[in-house]
Amino acid sequence: MHGVGFAIRSSLLAQITESPVGINERLMTLRLPLIKGRFMTVVSTYAPTLVSDEITKDSFYSCLRATLQAVPRNDRLIILGDFNARVGTNHIVV
Repeated sequence: MHGVGFAIRSSLLAQITESPVGINERLMTLRLPLIKGRFMTVVSTYAPTLVSDEITKDSFYSCLRATLQAVPRNDRLIILGDFNARVGTNHIVV
């Protein structure tokens, strides 16, 4: 029903030393090597929509928090995805 993933250029596949990790259907991480023994962790997200129940939203954000806390401190961190954000307070839920 939901899903996240990564599209990776074929020529870069040989440089990836760790497989992507699927946390759940809404979160996935990929750790990529950089220069001088450094790494970058990319987190792909798909947040629940505004009309989702509070338990689903709370569960997603708790899992996201735990995922981010597990990223090694020295890694560069990039968070990508769809957070289903709303701007302002005047919106109608259809």
